[in-house]
Amino acid sequence: MKQNIKRLLPVSIVIGITIIVSIFLYHKVMDREEERCWQILSDSAKTISAEIQMKFQDNITTLGLAANAMVEENKLEPEQIASVHLDAFAKNTIFSRIDVLYPDNTILYEDGHLKHLRQDLNFNAIAALGEHISHRLTDSETGNESFYYYMPVIKSDEIKAILTGVIDTTVLADVFQSSFYDGHTAICLVDSADGNYALDTRYSTLGNAYDTPGPALLKGYENIDLKNEVKSLKTGVIAFNSSINGKDNYMHYSPVGMFDWELLVIAQEDVVFSSLLYLKKLMILAGIIEFLLLGLYIAWNFYTVEQLAKSEKRTQEQLKNSNTLIQCVTELSSDKDINISIQNLLGIITQYFDSDRTYIFELNPEKTMLRNTYEYVKGGVSVQIDNLQEVPITVLPKWMESFLKFEPYYISDLEQERGSESYNMLKEQDVNRLIAVPLGKRGDVIGFVGVDNPRQFYNDATLLSSIQFFLTNSLATKKQQEQLQYMSYRDMLTFLFNRNKYIKILDSH
Repeated sequence: MKQNIKRLLPVSIVIGITIIVSIFLYHKVMDREEERCWQILSDSAKTISAEIQMKFQDNITTLGLAANAMVEENKLEPEQIASVHLDAFAKNTIFSRIDVLYPDNTILYEDGHLKHLRQDLNFNAIAALGEHISHRLTDSETGNESFYYYMPVIKSDEIKAILTGVIDTTVLADVFQSSFYDGHTAICLVDSADGNYALDTRYSTLGNAYDTPGPALLKGYENIDLKNEVKSLKTGVIAFNSSINGKDNYMHYSPVGMFDWELLVIAQEDVVFSSLLYLKKLMILAGIIEFLLLGLYIAWNFYTVEQLAKSEKRTQEQLKNSNTLIQCVTELSSDKDINISIQNLLGIITQYFDSDRTYIFELNPEKTMLRNTYEYVKGGVSVQIDNLQEVPITVLPKWMESFLKFEPYYISDLEQERGSESYNMLKEQDVNRLIAVPLGKRGDVIGFVGVDNPRQFYNDATLLSSIQFFLTNSLATKKQQEQLQYMSYRDMLTFLFNRNKYIKILDSH
């Protein structure tokens, strides 16, 4: 495992750097796009302010032209005003009409009738302020909320009259419509002096910004006092949760640049940051794809490293198998006594499998009984060879079925033998798992070689299958030697001991 981790360490470092760089670039791109969204909101407010200034300035200029026409034509008296065509000047402006105020506190309307000003207003007070715009008032003629723009008509340094451009607030909503964000913005104009709205596209009626409770500001904007900001004609941004739609909104506030009015541009978060949210989705999708690809790449690397490790392990096992096989063949090919060679070979096999016991069983000529002819046991393991000399093949039916097919027989857990005669026999020997390979050639089974409780290479019977040929030959050679020895000590006619046996007995004494 440690070796695999070391192999994957360079790849892991590269992947880690890639992830860190991706996260860094993601935040950079998001920050840059967020700045761009803020800039668009700010630019929108500036553009709306410029449009408001331009429209009002154009209308004020028109009102000034009307005042100049009155002076130049010397038509200042009420009965002379009709010929000035003030209604023509009012057309194509934001003024719903143009009235004329006189020093006697009378006001001349477009239809020509005169009317006295309200008691709380008088010509001298208005004239003292010069050219200016009023606060929001209720128009006595229409009953609508309106603003009055007063333009003094001066002749010979004396104010002869005051032209009054009446601005109906219901008209402002039609005149100042924002095309920014596809029209999904609200525009408010607030008179900073008294807090009255001159324009509020959110509602059908106008209220007062100072009399209504402030919105629920979002985290990071809690310390901003919007009322003081508007009174001071400051510029800034706040975020709040709208009581109208329950969504988060952003408001950019800044002075219009005239009349001491403050402009409020309001848009929902998903409108202001639509491009940011879209880009964020794309970046998240790209990040998910990237992480999936990186995950697949890591998984593939783990898989290849694992396969390489398995391949190395298999190679080592095959090498050990080959070396052990060479040891076994060398042992059987030595000039030692065959019994000693076979015993040593079983010791090599026991060490290879790290097993408790390795043994050879041979079939009797009648193929009815099995006899344990060789056994090698590890230290501390009981010897069983004397207890397994006459084992009927009927005790091992499954074993023999596999052996007759020249296939190995595996026991991975002794419980799989439960119910068979072999179960108790194996349990008494403390055998929990086992490998057995048939011995024989040309389709004739002569026995098997087995390993009890192997702790390694349990699923690989390659070594046993490889040596079974050599082991079978050695057992056959041993039988031939025993037969030759038997014949050398017997008379073939009487089967009694001959002179050779006599001499051997004498030599032994």
